[in-house]
Amino acid sequence: MILIGERINAGFKDITRAIREHDPEPIVKWAKRQADAGADYLDVNIGAASRDPADMAWLVEVVQGAVPTPISVDSNRPEVIKAGLSALDGRPALVNSTTADDEKLEAIVPLAAEAGAGIIGVAMDARGSPQDVERRVENGAKIFMACMEAGIPRSGSSWIRC
Repeated sequence: MILIGERINAGFKDITRAIREHDPEPIVKWAKRQADAGADYLDVNIGAASRDPADMAWLVEVVQGAVPTPISVDSNRPEVIKAGLSALDGRPALVNSTTADDEKLEAIVPLAAEAGAGIIGVAMDARGSPQDVERRVENGAKIFMACMEAGIPRSGSSWIRC
């Protein structure tokens, strides 16, 4: 089992404010609390707090400066993911959450592969979350194949399946 701390996310008011004001204090606080609680990865997400990819890079740098825990870069915007991955200091990383949507796969999987990051795949596509098992399996297989074709290994810390 892999535990991912999800509290460094602009969905929380204190993190939104911290991102907008470049105030590292709440981010460091939550990074340490989650790392101390045993998180294997810390998810970082600028969400709607910013449209600037540089803010994701700043967020990754702040978290890395606070704890040795690996990072999970979380965004639905490839340019934000790229900025977060570029700020990594060499520790293991994940990209969260990649769907089976062709446009997303084509943009995000190569970024993860280039950075040596794993993928958290979500078995949904442009039509949303499937209600039938067959389409979920199809979507999962599509994500799996895209990762394999990009050279992302399917075992160890560089491959996560959801």
